[in-house]
Amino acid sequence: MISAAFATTRSGGQSGPQNWTFYGIELNDFLDVFHAPNYTLSMVDTNGKTQFYAEDASGKAYLTTSAEEAKVFEDLRKEIAYVKDNMATFVRQFDVSDEVEVGGKTYTMDRTYEAATTLLEDAAYGVANGAVAAPGYAIGNTWSMHERWPWQVFIDTGYKGGSK
Repeated sequence: MISAAFATTRSGGQSGPQNWTFYGIELNDFLDVFHAPNYTLSMVDTNGKTQFYAEDASGKAYLTTSAEEAKVFEDLRKEIAYVKDNMATFVRQFDVSDEVEVGGKTYTMDRTYEAATTLLEDAAYGVANGAVAAPGYAIGNTWSMHERWPWQVFIDTGYKGGSK
């Protein structure tokens, strides 16, 4: 058996899409190995304080200065989170805002997405959610193990920190 592997490539600099290329793993959906991209809504009020959109247990909207209280939204639009062949892509989102109503007043709030690098779940999540090793491959305990296999001491080949 060959260990399945993936490599992370970045295109478009800090503002472009984040791509993860998987080898030896058959992917059908973005959620096979990732959780849904999440974002919160916020704005800066007239006093210079950041206000977050939140909802109480009954769904009633309110504003709060606590990021921990902010409502977390999922964004699984196919144009920003998708799989094509053996590559999973998340297109970073910038300058996106939504209008929300709080207490009868409408506010325009900015979306703040989580870091793209936090989207990848562990290998056990991947297996539980549909990631399947291609014939002749095996999925290990962690993606990190796959990600850096050429640099593992027991392999002792590949990148040597520029010394070789």
